[in-house]
Amino acid sequence: MLKIPTFVIGSLLVLTGLAGYLFQDLGLSIKLTGPLADDATFVLSDGEEKHELDFIPVPESAGENAWWIIHKLNEEHAGVASQGNYFANESSKPNDIKSFWYASSKGETLEGLLKESEKYKNAGSGEIISVDWTSIDINRSTIRFVYNNAASNPGPVTLQSNNWTNVELNPPLKPNDKLTFKKSWTAFIPGIIGILLIFLAQAAEVIPKARKHIMHLAVLIGLLCFFIVAGKVGGAVNEMQWLKAEPYGIVHASMLKSVSMLLSAGLLLIFVILCIISFVQARMQKNKQEKLESEKEKKKAIAEAKKKAHAKKQESSEDKDSESSKNDPKSKEDKNASDKKDDKGSDQNQGNEKPSDENSTEDKDDSKDDSHPDKIDERLEKKREMKDGDSKKKDSQDTLYGKSKDSNENEKEDDSEKGESSKNSSS
Repeated sequence: MLKIPTFVIGSLLVLTGLAGYLFQDLGLSIKLTGPLADDATFVLSDGEEKHELDFIPVPESAGENAWWIIHKLNEEHAGVASQGNYFANESSKPNDIKSFWYASSKGETLEGLLKESEKYKNAGSGEIISVDWTSIDINRSTIRFVYNNAASNPGPVTLQSNNWTNVELNPPLKPNDKLTFKKSWTAFIPGIIGILLIFLAQAAEVIPKARKHIMHLAVLIGLLCFFIVAGKVGGAVNEMQWLKAEPYGIVHASMLKSVSMLLSAGLLLIFVILCIISFVQARMQKNKQEKLESEKEKKKAIAEAKKKAHAKKQESSEDKDSESSKNDPKSKEDKNASDKKDDKGSDQNQGNEKPSDENSTEDKDDSKDDSHPDKIDERLEKKREMKDGDSKKKDSQDTLYGKSKDSNENEKEDDSEKGESSKNSSS
């Protein structure tokens, strides 16, 4: 299940976005669309300290004007202030700590700044690195100012100019108007991604039928966001190293941007890997279930085929028996004789059962009649008459049996006399 991992990773992304937003330094971005006015002045202020930007207006490109502002601010102001704060911390002199501003850019202008740094590092090595600023961001270039409030000044932090020519602002500013530094909502982008992933995971639980499609959408979003964030990690790390390295040496340049991007990219990569593993396991489990179901179906089919074959064998054997009985008349006679015997046996059994039934009925009648005294007397008289009748029958049978004995004895005597007479005649 991806619910718990998604909630954990989404929560970590939300925390990363919150940390990036809450702990970021105040910033301000402006876009140059051409050369700055010759009489333009730009002043940075935090309520306690002020710094006027030093630059050389050039007509060739907006990128070159941005380079002059960024290079001069970082070299002459930010680097000096950051290194001074470092020594103040080491020497335990907190009163010497000062707040400062530094600047950076993006796109072709940032690439040109990085080349300038390499050119500075390779000075004297014989390797020539040329940067043609006249062809870099000719029509539009971005400058991002960052305020490091090391001295905890109250603010507000602002940028003021007497001439905003070729500075793209919405709404347009009048001379001596001010722009205020603030936190950028883009630092919370990892949190937005985390909230979206958590929402999709919850939706997958609420709508089980669409779980597969919802989680595919979640992993697709995670993969796209990973590629986008991972593609910017390298630039953020290079930017941080460029600010901290020579010639600027801004030791206290913020690392929060690069760290937030690294964490976000790592969490998104873990999420995508877990999703892929889960999908593979689900697919394997589905294949196993399909195999088991196919095996069950095969077993059922085999069992049904065996049943059908057994039924066919029984039918064929019965057909053969019927044909053989038709062809052999003796078998018919034997069957008829056996049937007759069975009928006789059943008749005898029924005959044997009848007296018992009669006796049982008599007993029932007797049990019924026991409740009436008149009927009891009648029943006793009947039994006596039955006994008298039985005794008379026995006597008659005995007389008959005696007569038969006498006749038999007389016949034996006559036979013996005849035998003796025949013996005498022969003698």
